[in-house]
Amino acid sequence: MTAVVLGLGNPLGGDDGIGPAVVAALPALPGVLVVPRIADPAQLLDAWAGADPAVLVDAVRSTSPAGEILRITGEGGWPAGAGRGGHTLDLAAAVRLGEALGLVPRRLVVIGITGTDFVPGQELSAPVAAAIPAAVRAVLAEGLWSSQVG
Repeated sequence: MTAVVLGLGNPLGGDDGIGPAVVAALPALPGVLVVPRIADPAQLLDAWAGADPAVLVDAVRSTSPAGEILRITGEGGWPAGAGRGGHTLDLAAAVRLGEALGLVPRRLVVIGITGTDFVPGQELSAPVAAAIPAAVRAVLAEGLWSSQVG
């Protein structure tokens, strides 16, 4: 099994670009497959198939302040809208589809950054851009490389 980090989002979609921005800021992670940009949640099915663990970085819509980092593990189910950001398919739907097709990672963690501005053609809002270093630390705290080092 290979650990994988996935950046979900569109860099030209306002705060929806936070996933790829965080993944681009990661240091090299030996033995970890890094997928810097996935534009559509349906593409997750192939990208995370067989992964253990998979860490998905994405913008989320939340009542939390813009730029707040949320760690979502799916314990007790995936909340509707989690990982939705500016996408039409939310993470819960992608997980259900993956389960039906046998294409879900053994362990999935979402590092979600609360976004508020998903206007096409815009850059990250200031509070979301300021969250990049903390989001990188949150990904690194998952200890992905430790499962890959003999």
